[in-house]
Amino acid sequence: YGEEIEEYDGNRSKEDIIQFVKKNDEDKEMKSDGESEGEWKFNVVQELKQDNFETTLAAIEHSLVMFYAPWCGHCKSTKPHFEDAAMKMQDEGNKIMAAVDCTVETDLCGTENVQGYPTIKYYNYGSYAMDFENSRTSGGFISFFDQLPPSSTTDKKEEL
Repeated sequence: YGEEIEEYDGNRSKEDIIQFVKKNDEDKEMKSDGESEGEWKFNVVQELKQDNFETTLAAIEHSLVMFYAPWCGHCKSTKPHFEDAAMKMQDEGNKIMAAVDCTVETDLCGTENVQGYPTIKYYNYGSYAMDFENSRTSGGFISFFDQLPPSSTTDKKEEL
């Protein structure tokens, strides 16, 4: 409730307004079919929990983790951009975009010092490296990864 979906700029007739509202209700229904607030639409964002957080991140060189709450408005607006970036980068190797639902994983979010939602943190082989402070758009997430230093394994190969 109270969330702006689309600005109405049509005629002020009763019929036109009713048609506009019905169209938005249908669009909303189509978007929400089979997807709850906390679920990710595509399987490209790794869901992390207390029992797999450390082991999953330790195996990956570059990890961007979004700590979120399903009810959070900023999280809801960031989520599709996060998913889109994850989808575009899914074949880039040794990089993941992951998420932690802080309404479920409260201890983990406390341990990771999450103060607000969404909090997005970068990890390098499981070690916290920095908070993400770029634009929370697909392009912002992708450019963040693009600006990271080259892989340490790449550097070693070049030295040989």
